[in-house]
Amino acid sequence: MEYTVRIEPDASADGIYIQLKNGEELSGEVRVTGQMTVVLSDFDKKPQEIIIQRKTSFCKRTFTTFYCKYIEVQSLESVFYFPVFKNISTTKETIAEGSGKLPWEDDEEKRREGLEEKKKLQELVGWTAPDGAGYKLQSGSAAHNSSSKNILSLLSLAKDDSTAIKETSGKLKTSLDVSHMSMAKTENQEELLLIGSPVSEQQSPVSRCSAKNEGLMSSEDARMAEGAGVKGPTIAHQYTPKEKVWNWISGAIHYRVLSGHNISKDIDKIYISGLPSFEKHGDFLKLQKDLWFGPHKLLVIIKNGIVVAIQTWLRKHNKFGRRWKKIDDIKSVFLFPSKKAKDISENWKDDAFFGSQFLNGCNPGMIQMCTEIPEKIPGISDVCPDISELIQKEKIYMVDYELLDNIKDDIIHGHRQYLAAPIVLLQETAQGLMPIAIQLKQKPGEENPIFTPKDAEAWLLAKIWVRNSDFYIHELVSHLLKTHLLAEIIIFSIFTSLHDHHPIRRIFAVTGRYTIPINIAARNTLTNKTGFFKEYTGFGVDAQCKVLDRAVKQLTYKSLCLPDNLKSRGVQKLDNYHYRDDGMQIWDAISEFLQKVVDTYYNDDSDIKKDEELQNFFRCIYHYGFEGQTDFPETVETKAEAVEYLSMVMFTCSAQHAAVNHGQYDTYAWMPNGPTTMRQPPPRNADEVDEDYIMNTLPDMETTLQGMSVARFLSQATEDFVALGTYADDVSNDPHLRDVIKNFQEKLHDIGEKIKERSKSQKFSYEYLYPSNIENSIAI
Repeated sequence: MEYTVRIEPDASADGIYIQLKNGEELSGEVRVTGQMTVVLSDFDKKPQEIIIQRKTSFCKRTFTTFYCKYIEVQSLESVFYFPVFKNISTTKETIAEGSGKLPWEDDEEKRREGLEEKKKLQELVGWTAPDGAGYKLQSGSAAHNSSSKNILSLLSLAKDDSTAIKETSGKLKTSLDVSHMSMAKTENQEELLLIGSPVSEQQSPVSRCSAKNEGLMSSEDARMAEGAGVKGPTIAHQYTPKEKVWNWISGAIHYRVLSGHNISKDIDKIYISGLPSFEKHGDFLKLQKDLWFGPHKLLVIIKNGIVVAIQTWLRKHNKFGRRWKKIDDIKSVFLFPSKKAKDISENWKDDAFFGSQFLNGCNPGMIQMCTEIPEKIPGISDVCPDISELIQKEKIYMVDYELLDNIKDDIIHGHRQYLAAPIVLLQETAQGLMPIAIQLKQKPGEENPIFTPKDAEAWLLAKIWVRNSDFYIHELVSHLLKTHLLAEIIIFSIFTSLHDHHPIRRIFAVTGRYTIPINIAARNTLTNKTGFFKEYTGFGVDAQCKVLDRAVKQLTYKSLCLPDNLKSRGVQKLDNYHYRDDGMQIWDAISEFLQKVVDTYYNDDSDIKKDEELQNFFRCIYHYGFEGQTDFPETVETKAEAVEYLSMVMFTCSAQHAAVNHGQYDTYAWMPNGPTTMRQPPPRNADEVDEDYIMNTLPDMETTLQGMSVARFLSQATEDFVALGTYADDVSNDPHLRDVIKNFQEKLHDIGEKIKERSKSQKFSYEYLYPSNIENSIAI
């Protein structure tokens, strides 16, 4: 029988000699070279033990474990796994397969110490259980009535400066240098960014991996421990942080910023009446080296920013003046477009293309089936006589921007800007999803007409108003709230509730990579009082807060679970809805993957209930993330419920973010397709609208350039991109997870091939959910 022997990936040892052993029978001795993979073909028994020796002098070979953490022996049918311990006696000759804990499995005491460290950071943001609750967060309404100030609820994150990120004493010079929330372990195992929840009295799933003799292992674990598991595929090199290459840069930045006191480690919080409170002079994060962006990531962001700045300068100097005279004038600054942006600039006036953006644009979650004549548009029957019949045939769909109703507009460069809250009706036809009526305000009336395709220039302007409103809801709600801010709450809870070596924590470590520092940077540059939204959109800070407040109150748990979301909107049968089709394939792949992970570590539903670390994760989101004002589950009772919840988390932080993020530059590079503000109020009748009226309504050149620049910057993938399904080597080579991860990757690859094949026949291809383009986390 032939065996392939692999030493720990990326090991650099040489001169290691290996023999396999079964009882008294030994294989031939083989030397493992620097390639770390050898083949043994003279042993026809199942290996029960392995003998390792290393040549330490010319004539003497002694046993050592210095160069590796584990050894994997693989045959055609089975994989055998031999953990290697640093404290093993040098006089010991063999290691038994499945003889003890894996290298990453801490004992109970280490886990307790780790959770103590995590708890300290949790206390900084007010996530503190009531007195007497100990480490365990008690369920019930009392849990969120702590006297500590909660500065990390979803509402608080949505409130500009009350996001707990504020420039203090003139010390905060730059937002991009502020922080790094690295989810990778440091070499000394000190991950101070995470804080705690109690150590469970019940044995955790981590302990279960090494508890065969106590009857706590799953059937899969038992088979693996006995060397009779299913065939394990060889896992290629996955993801390893490249920070060591940049250590000298990291050290220089760390010295300059922290030792030089250019950035304050104490970040102010403020209080807004009626919203979750914030301590005025407390700490949000004590920023230190291991909490920042990695220096590689930081340099890539800076490089991308420079490229965007140069492009903006070139656009600006290609068009002097601040006013457009006709729509074609905008082409003078339409430089460096993506292929899709160019396609949009050529087709944006077309009704079918306008309708398609609700399905496959960068805000594809708004459209819903219309099941009755909307009360807000009582005159629709006058302009569409067959509307009732079309509704009965399930051919009418609606997009309603009611979140923008009665929102106060803002002032840009001394000029008032204007907002609308439109309602759009669309009909599914053989030509596609066609808009048939647009009402630009929520309350019907004589000065709020219903525009139709018969209204020529007024119809075009009405569609532009819809695109402007869609920009606001897309960026503030679909993108910022439902991915970035929600992920921040969830990731913070995962990393402060679960011990570092908890299996769920290990799977989701890469899911939280860079999310928190990205959000901090965004709140210092985009949504603050001097940020992009304030300076170049019709939304002031108060307007942002009000819209986000409304959206948080409407947010439901099931709306974040894609199958339930699609069903509630009635869009299961809508043709050419590629976001739905691709999203469901990815959702199913994620769900299947996590089902196998949960099955590996939890025997039955009772194990889920007993895992207090996992339950504290759910409780923290409920009590602190949403302050108890949500339909999110406070606890999870079954394996099926846990899989759904975790699927929602992974999908939100990867695929959903890709769907609403990657198409920003495609969509907004051509300004009329998504203006960031409007300089005249919505028209009161169709007759007053001509091209001059439209040009006086669209934003000026400076605002246009800023909008293009922001969209370009936010759409760029960085060089340290880590794709969905890619995990650190110690995770992807874990014998409990190796097959599961490999199958997940194969599913994602198959989905990608289907999307690639479909794109060949599409005029406007939809590839935002192409799996290899989906990052594992919200990292931009």
